[in-house]
Amino acid sequence: MKNFGVRNDEVRTCIPSSAFSSCDKLKNVTFGKNILLIEDFAFEGCRTLKRIEIPNRVKNIGSMSFLDCYALMSVVIGDSVKKIGSMAFAHCYGLKRIVIGKSVELIGIDAFS
Repeated sequence: MKNFGVRNDEVRTCIPSSAFSSCDKLKNVTFGKNILLIEDFAFEGCRTLKRIEIPNRVKNIGSMSFLDCYALMSVVIGDSVKKIGSMAFAHCYGLKRIVIGKSVELIGIDAFS
């Protein structure tokens, strides 16, 4: 799978834990407007994922949700996100651009290590 998207008319509200863990060919992700939560390990080990834009309705990015996404270069976190879990973006060695929304209250340990 190279692309994943949640349509805006879907009622899905979260990306479950480990849903796309180790999807080596995943390059693009589009979140629908109803996604509120990205659970732990959701995209862990997606080594070819390049960009993530977390939409404004998401409230929580789980721990290690993007761990070991080596090719990730850009992360934009929407204004509604309140918590970024521990090691959420750890080992994303290609990360060059991070934009964090204004509502973040908690950034977990080693979130961007």
